[in-house]
Amino acid sequence: ALDQFLKIPPLASIPLLPRSYAAVWQTGPYASEQRVRGTVKLHTTVTSDRSDGTAVAYLYDVGPLGVGKLITHAPFTFHDRAPGAPFGVDLELFSTAYDVPAGHRLALVVDTVDPLYIEHNPDGAHLTFSSPDADPSYLTVPLRG
Repeated sequence: ALDQFLKIPPLASIPLLPRSYAAVWQTGPYASEQRVRGTVKLHTTVTSDRSDGTAVAYLYDVGPLGVGKLITHAPFTFHDRAPGAPFGVDLELFSTAYDVPAGHRLALVVDTVDPLYIEHNPDGAHLTFSSPDADPSYLTVPLRG
């Protein structure tokens, strides 16, 4: 509620995110401002030890002190998958218009718990993200000059 009243995006300390619960990828710092405009797209391969599950992908603007401001996010849920069998996921994060200041970086975080969404992860479930040679993972961020 405070975030909405002050009109600041949700914040996260990216270096302090527990890597056993969240997957994190970061760019290097940008030399100039980056203007994100449109829909960010994620393609990755997921392996779960359960047949059903949920994850949420977040894109953050991370400043020099490691504090990330949420730019966009999107959940994905899967059902009836064979446990232990990898499968591809294509996810479009919510469209956005956001300016990343010079000296900041982008971080993609994928987590399995978010209080805004109903999760379908059984207790003790594990998700693994990979990038096989035959189907490499990628993140497409629409930047405008």
